[in-house]
Amino acid sequence: GMSQTIPLHRIVYNPSSVRLEVSAKFMGRTDCPSVFQMQVVLLDDERRVVHRVETSVLSAPADYWERSCLIIEPTRGAHEVVIMVFGKDERFWQGNFGSKVAGCSVRILCPEHELENVLRPGGILERDERPKEHGLLFLLSNLLFPIALVLFAWLFLE
Repeated sequence: GMSQTIPLHRIVYNPSSVRLEVSAKFMGRTDCPSVFQMQVVLLDDERRVVHRVETSVLSAPADYWERSCLIIEPTRGAHEVVIMVFGKDERFWQGNFGSKVAGCSVRILCPEHELENVLRPGGILERDERPKEHGLLFLLSNLLFPIALVLFAWLFLE
């Protein structure tokens, strides 16, 4: 699996108050079925887990990119977000033949008129150009993973 830590405390004034959308696109291979799973963990300022959520194990389509999404409600004590993606082929081939993963992102879900009170100056990494009616105003993308083959590791932080 692969993981990336996002320092929310450097991007927003109060990480405990924000609603987040974490997403990734995934796709399998045409010659071997594969699966995908995504986990999101919120850590406090001492790196203790304060919240954990995950997708089910999803079959990866072979001919198009599927999008997986998790919504995280405001969580007391949140300081950082850890995104983990996992994949594996279903024929147990030796090597890295799991699902492909791309477009991992963390979005802050916030009405535009609240942005000045939510985001730290200089904390915006990339503007999300999707229509505003989606409520997804800023994208913290390209922090994470380029397209990658992910060997399923079934790693869980406990």
